[in-house]
Amino acid sequence: MKKTLLVIVMAFIGQQSMGQVQAGSIFVTGFGSFFSESGETSVTSTGNPTVTTEHDKYSGGTFGVGGGYFLSDNIAVGVGFSVMGDKVTPVDTSDPEVKTSGYGVNVFARYYVPMSDNFYFFGQLGVGFGGASSKMTQGGTETDGPKIGMTTVGISPGFTFFPTENIGFDMTVGNLGWMSTKTTSEAGGTTIESTSSGIDVSFDLSTVTFGIQYFFGGN
Repeated sequence: MKKTLLVIVMAFIGQQSMGQVQAGSIFVTGFGSFFSESGETSVTSTGNPTVTTEHDKYSGGTFGVGGGYFLSDNIAVGVGFSVMGDKVTPVDTSDPEVKTSGYGVNVFARYYVPMSDNFYFFGQLGVGFGGASSKMTQGGTETDGPKIGMTTVGISPGFTFFPTENIGFDMTVGNLGWMSTKTTSEAGGTTIESTSSGIDVSFDLSTVTFGIQYFFGGN
């Protein structure tokens, strides 16, 4: 798969850029994602009935806005702001329901490779900062969960399709990079802080983001 994609990119890398991605072009964008996950595990053994266990349910999404400017043909820089929320509904009623909300600010650089007159592959390098907090509800009682601060650096691949001269549809998939988090929680009047950092490799449904862009200006 990686070899095939590399061959495709190299085959088209010599093409000239089209109007939307020329130096001086400006774009504004709105983007978002949604995910929902549930399931079950069934275990069957000889002489015994099948035992089925449901999994906790996860759902959430992200919405954001941003803009960018083309420094040269095929190379753009920009900034985005996003808000997110997710919910974990446990199967075991003795576990709390958890709702999380957060925000993120991201600066990025993109390099576009034309694959046809209106279809582009791009690689995006981004640096992001954000925070999130959670609420846990159990037995009708709501308590504050931990607060999280996060810094990320990552590379994401994606595609842009231009149905018209000024409108583009984006799809970004996955992330490969580095992430640092700081978690702060309260327990019995005591503040507990923990930090972690490491490589972030994410290629699941929650990392698929769709966007729409409007382009104007340029040479």
